Amino acid sequence: MNKIPLLVLLITLCASAFSMQYSLYPEDGSVEMNYWYYSGGQSGPQIKKEVIEDIEKAFRSEGVEPVVFANYSWMQDILFFDEVGNFVELANLPLNEEYYDGLTMGVFESFGWGSAELTRVSGDDFFPYDKKVKSLSLAFLEGGATITGKFANGESYLIAYESRFNGMAKAYRDLMSNSADTEEIHNYLANDLNVKPENLIFIPTKAGSEHLDLFMKALPGGVILIDDPSRRVEVASSALKNSSSNTLNNIMAYEEGDNYSWQKNNYKKKINLVTSLLEKKFKIISITGRFFEYFTNVNGVTTGQELINFFNGVSGVNKQGNPFYITNMAENDPELEDYWSKELSVLGFDSKNIHYPGEYSNGSGLDCMGSPTI
Repeated sequence: MNKIPLLVLLITLCASAFSMQYSLYPEDGSVEMNYWYYSGGQSGPQIKKEVIEDIEKAFRSEGVEPVVFANYSWMQDILFFDEVGNFVELANLPLNEEYYDGLTMGVFESFGWGSAELTRVSGDDFFPYDKKVKSLSLAFLEGGATITGKFANGESYLIAYESRFNGMAKAYRDLMSNSADTEEIHNYLANDLNVKPENLIFIPTKAGSEHLDLFMKALPGGVILIDDPSRRVEVASSALKNSSSNTLNNIMAYEEGDNYSWQKNNYKKKINLVTSLLEKKFKIISITGRFFEYFTNVNGVTTGQELINFFNGVSGVNKQGNPFYITNMAENDPELEDYWSKELSVLGFDSKNIHYPGEYSNGSGLDCMGSPTI
């Protein structure tokens, strides 16, 4: 990088340090939701027209207007808003792969020899949507690996992985102060994101890198639902005991078989680690919400698959003040949808405000498609 662009970047970092007047939009359903900006299902993996129609119908039934923003397949990962509806532009950092540690390949891909490709939404991309643009000076997050919300006292929080902190810390030391300690950088990031330092929480790297929105869901008041793998067999057996599908057999084959034992054990360790960390500040509710299956396809290949995930959804509150939850279907297994609805009913959701239009497969579902805003 030559001296002029570096100087411009440093000026931007300093001038932007206090530019975020509001926190990121809380995805926990604690504030009004009017729009859901999403990929439209035509960018990247094609989603059936009838599924798209069902998704849009579900949002509109809750007073939320879907808006197609087809820059990227999984818009949730790269599209951010603040809590009053401004578009938030992620930090415009140099393409140093050390700054983007922990991001998925679709967002940042290094080709070696200093060559890389970054998928980032800029203010210019958002011009047609008539939104004000606010810029982050250092923070570069990935939506699926970020959880935002508000505690009962109204304070905002943000949860991400430690690998993201490490990448941003490297950028800070290279571009701002090479002697900065962890606390200084943490405080700078908290200020950049307009949250208190104690409410900016990073999950240790040893918990892995699986997107947070695959195994947890934030609800208002500092409540977080976290997957409970220990009850998966019990839940599936109870819900599907009279089902004509073969899903229960496939789930049992995965859970009780020797295959994927390493993944299963590590997942349980991850859940325990994340729970023990977050329960210090949050009300954690353990609930089984994702189901893995082990089955043989039409070509005779036997593999593990995850086709049912209820965490990977969108929650909000409609104009009548009623909470709603829009998530992925359990295709051919409505009994599992009924189970999830009953669990949500205990948390204050009415059955008429719970919807299952999304299509989920191995880490990608409805929540990945878009970002909510006021």
